[in-house]
Amino acid sequence: MRGCAAERPLRVCMNVSTIPTGASRALVPPGHASETAVQAVLVALARVVQRAAAHVRAAEASALSLAQQQKVAGVADDLAATAESLHDALTDQGRCLLDARRSFREKVKEASEKVRAALAPTQEPAAASWWFALSEAVEALDDAAEQASDLAEAQPTDAPAAALGHEIVARLDAHRETLLAEAGRWVG
Repeated sequence: MRGCAAERPLRVCMNVSTIPTGASRALVPPGHASETAVQAVLVALARVVQRAAAHVRAAEASALSLAQQQKVAGVADDLAATAESLHDALTDQGRCLLDARRSFREKVKEASEKVRAALAPTQEPAAASWWFALSEAVEALDDAAEQASDLAEAQPTDAPAAALGHEIVARLDAHRETLLAEAGRWVG
């Protein structure tokens, strides 16, 4: 599918497939887009993808070489574009859900990440920092795929939200495999 909206060239002759802007809206038929359940799924998927993207950006910033940085940047860029596409599909009701207060679980997770960052040794060798950031990114993608899968499985099988959830899971899994391959290249 060269030249279509589903692929976009990235640095170092690499193509990463992404959900074209508005495609998530196309997966949700107009009569269903305003349903609260569909909007809730879109919001949940957007949050899951955004959290994963933050971890991948951290790995990008810790890269040891320009090639590593560009490879990880391609994954991070696709995740950001996917999150943006999910945001584009939100109605006013969905945006309201997105802006709602964070759950207690999210607050605890954020606080634990801040504590972990504060207690982390400040002078890590670059390789250990890269490996840690990459491991965190892979784990975040795995967690995100699991959460998205749970969301998709909770929907009726023929529901558009289920199809969208499965599409997001496939993309998250593909990105996890890309980062694992990069880790393998680095180790080997």
